[in-house]
Amino acid sequence: MTFLPIVERELKTAARCPGLYWLRFASALLAAGLCAWVIAASSDTPRLAGPTSFHALAILAFLYTGIMGVQATCDCLAEEKREGTLGLLFLTDLKGYDVTLGKLAANSVASVYGLVAVIPALAIPLLLGGVNSGEVWRVTVVALNLLFFFLCIGLLASALCRHEQWALAVAVMIALAFTIGAPLVVHILRVKGFVSDEDQWMMLTPVSACVTAFRGRPYFWPTFALTQFYAWSFLGLACFITPRSWQERDAEAGNWRTRLAGSLEKKVRLRRELLAINPYLWRCGRDEFQRALVWIVLALCVAGSLAAAKVTGIDSGDVGAPIALGFLLSFLLKGWIALAAARVLTEDRRSGALELLLSTPLTEEAIIQGQRLALWRQFAFPIGATAGMQLLVGWVFNFHSFSPDRAKIMALYLILAVMLVLDALALSWWSMWAGFALRKANRAALVSLALVLGAPTAIFVLGCTAYSIFAPQAESGWATLWWWGGLGAAADLLLINRARVNLLRQFRGLAQNRHARPAQAAPTP
Repeated sequence: MTFLPIVERELKTAARCPGLYWLRFASALLAAGLCAWVIAASSDTPRLAGPTSFHALAILAFLYTGIMGVQATCDCLAEEKREGTLGLLFLTDLKGYDVTLGKLAANSVASVYGLVAVIPALAIPLLLGGVNSGEVWRVTVVALNLLFFFLCIGLLASALCRHEQWALAVAVMIALAFTIGAPLVVHILRVKGFVSDEDQWMMLTPVSACVTAFRGRPYFWPTFALTQFYAWSFLGLACFITPRSWQERDAEAGNWRTRLAGSLEKKVRLRRELLAINPYLWRCGRDEFQRALVWIVLALCVAGSLAAAKVTGIDSGDVGAPIALGFLLSFLLKGWIALAAARVLTEDRRSGALELLLSTPLTEEAIIQGQRLALWRQFAFPIGATAGMQLLVGWVFNFHSFSPDRAKIMALYLILAVMLVLDALALSWWSMWAGFALRKANRAALVSLALVLGAPTAIFVLGCTAYSIFAPQAESGWATLWWWGGLGAAADLLLINRARVNLLRQFRGLAQNRHARPAQAAPTP
């Protein structure tokens, strides 16, 4: 038998994919555009143009490895388990490493090509000065190394889990534990006096390579080797677990979530209440554990932030700490909403359940309304609590601070609260549409976050840059706040309207053509 036959097949298939060419072009264009923007923003200090643009491109590459690496592989094996095709592969002579490495090759080609297309743009700052060739190749090595590390994390999570959202959650938790949790623990140990040389202990975390790539410290190669060790360990665990985790488990005997849901009478009462409101609401919102999980995660984030602030000695009157916590909770809720909004509709379209539902008196408007009501039940009170906390912190700071910028800080908290609500609405609508069209909940959530949060932020940054270039002496405090809030609100309203129109017009056509590409599904007249 051919050595690694699935890897060979997937690489040959990827070589004929036209989308990869456009991906490379878009990645290179984005990197060159970012470099040009940074150079334009540094026009008053030309000597800083090279280092600033190089650091911006490097940070973009590092963020790309974490986001795309985890997202690319976290559902590749779990999807095969759900569809029941993973067991068929092991009826042949294939081994666990054949399947796992094949999935790694199939799902990593796009992310690797996107990163490789960015690497030539790193040489542009080299021509501007202030950057040496050692920094360029070190950043390149670290980016490729981190991408392999995050791809292996996604593979391990996919081998452990069966459901798409749980695989993503496990992959994100493992990645955060290595990139944020471990450095935070090392920093706390140094503050408490248990660690004398912080750099030596930071060598154990993969994120330290991002710093040593710029400075060229002697810990660069040990960090590179340890990151490789972590990645190959995750890959080996995935190869070992995959042939032993494809079988269906006994749902009633091992499902602890079923036991936590309560008694049978409580389930029956909940079913009657939800069915009386909307039949599809029961389909989407019957899992009470998901509602409780949102509160548990938010409480853990707040408790962890307070504990970290107390241990590290952050001043309680520092305005930056509550703002950072507000951004963290808001982004967590927005990402969760984007994933939850796309999940159920994506699963039902892929399984053909939506096509069966549309043969009943249940209309597409009722199905969409049921999904939105389920999101409301799960996230309305957490969003209200987070927005209320932001307003309360802003009000307290406004009346107990002598800072001359307290009015602007109060306005910032107000805009954060309003934008949390508007972004949540936009993400719920656009994620439903994107999940319906793309047939992948994780991919739909990523696209929705990029459109709802990324696109307005990019326009805002470009506008601020142009404003600072053409009007460098003008006061921009209040103008920047209202420009940011107004742009975000306008983008949210536009996306809500567009997603609603697309869903209502193409819902039935896409549901009946679940095996075709989205472009082939004609809208209903």
